[in-house]
Amino acid sequence: MDNKNPIFYARIVSISYVEHLIRINGDNIFKHHRGNLELEPDSLASFLEGFYERELSEFERMCMYGSMIDMNKTKEGCLLKIGTTFYLNQSGIDKLNNLMSDFMLMNLEEKETKSAVTYH
Repeated sequence: MDNKNPIFYARIVSISYVEHLIRINGDNIFKHHRGNLELEPDSLASFLEGFYERELSEFERMCMYGSMIDMNKTKEGCLLKIGTTFYLNQSGIDKLNNLMSDFMLMNLEEKETKSAVTYH
């Protein structure tokens, strides 16, 4: 995959976020007080790109995704690693948590609006 393409970085962020959810929840589920949202990394990467592409240039999106990654973090108890495992920093986790929460609320409000409309 081309590392000059923002989807490359969106995918790294998405994989890291789903792994974060698995570490804290035991599953790839974003838990929200109004319901749960199941996330898959490639679909989340596409969602992120679709959400941000109108507001930010390709370069700005790559920078934003890069700023969400903590390159120095490693798993506790591991002395070495083969390959690279990326972790989100706290601001990246917060940004994605807020985005997922807003997405949930938007969809729930739309669902409630549709159910309140009566057709004759």
